[in-house]
Amino acid sequence: MNVELVRLHRDAERGDRSAQTVLGITYQNGESVEQDYVRAAFWFEKAALQGQSISAHQLAYFYATGQGVNQDYQRAAYWWERSAKAGLAAAQTNLALLYDEGKGLARDETRAIFWYEKAAAQGEVDAQANLGAKYEAGTGVQQDLAKALFWYEKAAIQGQALAQANLGRIYATARGVPQDYKQAAFWYEKSAAQGYVLVQTKLGVMYFLGQGVKKNIVEAHKWFYIASANGDEMAKQHLNNLALQPADRAEALKRAKDWLKSH
Repeated sequence: MNVELVRLHRDAERGDRSAQTVLGITYQNGESVEQDYVRAAFWFEKAALQGQSISAHQLAYFYATGQGVNQDYQRAAYWWERSAKAGLAAAQTNLALLYDEGKGLARDETRAIFWYEKAAAQGEVDAQANLGAKYEAGTGVQQDLAKALFWYEKAAIQGQALAQANLGRIYATARGVPQDYKQAAFWYEKSAAQGYVLVQTKLGVMYFLGQGVKKNIVEAHKWFYIASANGDEMAKQHLNNLALQPADRAEALKRAKDWLKSH
């Protein structure tokens, strides 16, 4: 055991909640020690009982996933609520998800919205994306497409693939905004690059039709091939129906295979 680890154990055993948290993370990640989720959970709980919000969040995650402890969504909800009330955005998002899905507590969309709003205001990207979906569908909150667009855009700018896909769809279908294929293609491209399969097919269609992008059959084939390789049946149909010259087909296959290798 190295000197730093000895010091951490000493301080943690004396009740230092910061040392307990760091020790929990050390055992969780297997840093300089053998990975041990049971010990990680032990130290996270010690710190969480003293009000350490990060440890409470990690302990909740352990209870939700069954790492180091028996899976227990009620315990997960308890610790995520403690961490969420302390202001930790990730805990607020996860607590909202539990309310949304009715895991560990009664399903309550109003409470889910409350915690999504808290987390989204702190820049938590998944909360922003989920809040956008809530406002678009009008579930748990009055439908408001302007707010849906606002939150999708916030999340999309931070790189959230589903929000990028939804933002692209909104522009493509003129849902609460003027139809803008250029914006749709821009966001579909961002989402497709992260492996979002349905959007890869939609992007292929946009290249085939020249919607928002310059018509490019080679790029269309490339995206259909990528989506098909990822299991999308519609992409396979498009691929079978797309006629290309041999040289164009070879170039499209090269681009697609290069993309797949790098992703």
